Amino acid sequence: MHHPLADECGLETDRVKRFERQETAALQSMRGVITTSRFTARRVAGMGIDTARIAAVEPGVAPQPLAAADQTPPRLLCVATLTPRKGHDLLVEALARVADLDWQCDFVGSASRDPDHADRVSALIRTHGLANRIHVHGECSKPGCTPPMQPRTCSCCPRTTKATAW
Repeated sequence: MHHPLADECGLETDRVKRFERQETAALQSMRGVITTSRFTARRVAGMGIDTARIAAVEPGVAPQPLAAADQTPPRLLCVATLTPRKGHDLLVEALARVADLDWQCDFVGSASRDPDHADRVSALIRTHGLANRIHVHGECSKPGCTPPMQPRTCSCCPRTTKATAW
């Protein structure tokens, strides 16, 4: 489990309560729950799930040498669904503050989970005049689809909540 559905930003109170009830019932019926962070493990325990049934398995990779940050202009990459908790709007606002610098940014992730929010992010990009610098590519899950992953100067991961222990 990445995070409880009820923790998603911008949900109406009734929807939060419904998600909490449904997800708690589903989790209680399971023999075990695997989370992607200690933070989420604590959150699941707070939902009344016995800690003996929860395992946190944090994502990770073997450390590699740092890549040279010598691309001109710097290329930024943000891979995440366009939902409020992922903070694309925060990243757009931050990049607008450094619009005088030379950079490019690619957003790769589904816009279909919260189309209204994705539309707001796109409007924010246009409002700040960044449409030629921030490129929204959508989800890349079909065979043969190659997202603009390489080369990049920096990977960006804005969030409104902390879900991992980075």
